[in-house]
Amino acid sequence: MIKLNGKQILFLYIVTFFLLFAFQQKFWQQSELEGYDRNITIFEVISPPNPKDFSSSDGYTFTIVTAASSNHWCQLTNWINHMNNLQLFLPKYINPRIIIYNLGLNKQHRIKLEAIKFYKKFTELRDFDFSKYPKFWDLQKNKTSRGEYGWKVGIIKEISMEFPGFLIWTDSGTLFSQKIFENLPEILKLYNGFISPESDGTMDKWTHPGVYKYFNEDGSKYINVSNCNAAALFFDTKKTQYLIDELYKCALEKECIAPWGSSIKNHRQDQAILTYLITNDHRKCKINEANLGVKTHGIDHLCKDERKIANHVEKSKDKKKEYDL
Repeated sequence: MIKLNGKQILFLYIVTFFLLFAFQQKFWQQSELEGYDRNITIFEVISPPNPKDFSSSDGYTFTIVTAASSNHWCQLTNWINHMNNLQLFLPKYINPRIIIYNLGLNKQHRIKLEAIKFYKKFTELRDFDFSKYPKFWDLQKNKTSRGEYGWKVGIIKEISMEFPGFLIWTDSGTLFSQKIFENLPEILKLYNGFISPESDGTMDKWTHPGVYKYFNEDGSKYINVSNCNAAALFFDTKKTQYLIDELYKCALEKECIAPWGSSIKNHRQDQAILTYLITNDHRKCKINEANLGVKTHGIDHLCKDERKIANHVEKSKDKKKEYDL
């Protein structure tokens, strides 16, 4: 048996301590990447914000895009206020470009938005040109299927081509922490150009079998894969434009994004396809919302009563049209 003196024991103790510390740091980072450790936020495993990471050739450091029609007016206006309040506390070197797409705002709401934009609460209001895309995307003609959410993919594609770099898609009901904007470059570096929080359920529950048939895939491989949450998507398009391109290619084909027999009861359209694509790209959506600093549907509870009224008015209009016919 080898006998060790006091100095040797102390040396081994120090070496063991540093090895354990290094392993623990690596384990924490890997756990956060895969979402296994729910007690650690992403901000504990990344470097502090660095102003040099925010390049700005046109005065904007990254792009945030959302879209809404009049039935989400409440969410949209609350979201604009939320974003405006966040910007008040961001460092001066961070200046997001905020683009809102009009999916069917009425004239009154459009006028109000233009007034809000005048006070620099957001950057640009755009009309989404449904005529450029497949007919099944059209929200007015496909209200029940919600246009299979193809328009969302179309918007992401348009913006990614026009403003390459850091891109955030957000549903109009999603809330963000200040930290996620301050640390966006480091977060996207850690996740190699794409991140989305984990959504409820798995691909087995929310991906229609027709998707696997379309891609000539064995669906059993994806049974336990966690869904991405398409209400908050973060891209560095310089690294992951190919993912957006593949998602867009699928969204143009109804058989791909919304196979026959699928509906919102058994399929999650853009979310399902995105999860399929990132899984095949050896990525995962395993971080929960709180640890990433987002809250999807965070505004919805404020708008429940207004949404009920809007839906009632919409149904009344539809009935009147039927009567007039």
